[in-house]
Amino acid sequence: MSSEERVFGIGVRLFSSIVSTIAGFKAEGSVVAAPVRDPHGTVIAALAVSGATLRLPQARLRVLGRVTVEQAQALTSSLASAQAGA
Repeated sequence: MSSEERVFGIGVRLFSSIVSTIAGFKAEGSVVAAPVRDPHGTVIAALAVSGATLRLPQARLRVLGRVTVEQAQALTSSLASAQAGA
């Protein structure tokens, strides 16, 4: 299951039903991610937070989505500042 929300004008997908099987054990996980951009606006990386769905309900994912976007934007700003100073 996934949904998309707008956080600071950025579409953030909240994935709450990722299932992986390792050695026969099934674990359900959730993840939020936000883009990190270079000074030209090109996506060059992503910042993601993931964990067990049991510990990351939808409300927590929304909070983590906002924090993830804020931190990705901070990285983007740092990259722009570093390039401007170079």
